Amino acid sequence: MSGLCGLVAFDREPRGPDLHAMLFMLSHRGVGDPGLWTGRRAALGWWERSTSEPERRTVQPLRASSTGHVLVFDGRLDNRDELVESPALARAGDAEIVLDLYARRGPEAFDALLGDFALALWNGEKETLHLARSPLGVRPLFWCITRDQFLFASEAKAILPVHGVPRELDAPSLRRKAHVRSRDCGETFFKAIRRVVPGTRIELRAGSVSVFPIWRPDVSRRIAKPDSRAYQEAFVRILREAVRCRLPARGHAAVLLSGGVDSAAVSLMAGEAARAASWANRAEAYTWVSDDLPEEQSAAREAAARAGATHVEVRIDRLDPRAELDQRVFELESPFVDAECNWFRALMREASQRGATVLLSGLWGDETMRCHARPADLLSTGRWSAAWGELRGMVPGDFPNLWFGLEYSLRALLRPDRPALRFRTRAQRELHERACGPHSVRRLEEWERAAAWAGLELRVPFLDRRLLDHLLAIPAEERGGKRLLREGLAGHLGERWASPKVASEARTDFLMGPFRQTEGRSRDTGRAFHHWDEHTLQLFRQAFGS
Repeated sequence: MSGLCGLVAFDREPRGPDLHAMLFMLSHRGVGDPGLWTGRRAALGWWERSTSEPERRTVQPLRASSTGHVLVFDGRLDNRDELVESPALARAGDAEIVLDLYARRGPEAFDALLGDFALALWNGEKETLHLARSPLGVRPLFWCITRDQFLFASEAKAILPVHGVPRELDAPSLRRKAHVRSRDCGETFFKAIRRVVPGTRIELRAGSVSVFPIWRPDVSRRIAKPDSRAYQEAFVRILREAVRCRLPARGHAAVLLSGGVDSAAVSLMAGEAARAASWANRAEAYTWVSDDLPEEQSAAREAAARAGATHVEVRIDRLDPRAELDQRVFELESPFVDAECNWFRALMREASQRGATVLLSGLWGDETMRCHARPADLLSTGRWSAAWGELRGMVPGDFPNLWFGLEYSLRALLRPDRPALRFRTRAQRELHERACGPHSVRRLEEWERAAAWAGLELRVPFLDRRLLDHLLAIPAEERGGKRLLREGLAGHLGERWASPKVASEARTDFLMGPFRQTEGRSRDTGRAFHHWDEHTLQLFRQAFGS
């Protein structure tokens, strides 16, 4: 996790105070002194918080002596061996590999990068700026264009202090976020600031901005296996690699462990990979605990024991969800701060104090493996009995969830397909939107910012491009109910994770409690959410509004 920022001036030299103001707002993303580079038209800045091996550490901004290209890079490459042609680059840092690849291939170099990254590259010869972001959005990047310059940064708040940037909030975006209806992945809560959409490249040339895709899923690809066991083995193999390549080279990994099958699988694989590499104490499992959730606490302890990981429990039942609410709004750059954020902040701070450098999470397991739109595909082909069986199998014996599944399927059935990507099935479309859609991107960025303020780098194995490509290509019925994980790891996980978990009433009451506190004695959760949003929206306007 690092911080990037920079600017391109259109008709003058870049102003140093503007870049310093941006770097000041990103200081929590790095340690030591920031890196600066200033040219005739552009200026780039970088804060480092590296988890790479010491010999691969690269001081940035990185300038190529032969071409004059300048790069700032925040990320991790998972296909280094495929990209390196020169033996001299075998032990080089990822940023050096990217710069060398651009010199050989030009902008097409970004299409070949596999991993989590955000980058900015200035081509001084052509006076062109390239911004690129990996497809699944773990590393954030924002941009803004004013009358006389173009600016970019890892966080939107770093752009706001620059002279000439409007601080007007985007009212339509705020309304759409409140109802989770946004369809534009590039919009932010600030009228003048856009995000670099994951999986795209922005090119600034002569004051004009162009956007190009660097990844589109192959929705026509199909994978056929002889039986379900073969699908499960292939999935588990890819997930193991996704976990392995996300372990840090320096420091140890903190694994968020809730007791569910997703985080249990990630902690198990992280522990196995650490032991195979002879990395002592490189994976620790962190769980929030409360007397109100004894079952989840017990499941987390068992999962940590099976993973062979040190288990750290963080008490959260005495934390006030309203404490430091203004600071949380500022950190997350969001007026919609849920009560769980305070608990995760406490857990992240504990992990950072214990020496963790990476936060490994089982997040997005639900989004990538659940298949609520599968019944809609069955209904569209007249297979009513099979559709009913799928609905009943989502959450056995739970009528409210059965009704939700039916409503979701009918919506998916009636909704038209997107013209940009012609998905073969509605289940395919659902998977892509849950992993890459606007709501997912915003949630992921908020998690990333919360981790950054705690000094941790967020890494999410379920948001691995190889994993998503695989899931898009296999039959939807094979990933329904998370059977890929439950049955694929049946010999490693215990009976506790053998069947889908039904959310208990105690857990629901525990999670809703903080929202109800905002309404006094009211049990109306809808009113509580509304009241909470109104209060945090006011704090957001005070922090960022004009």
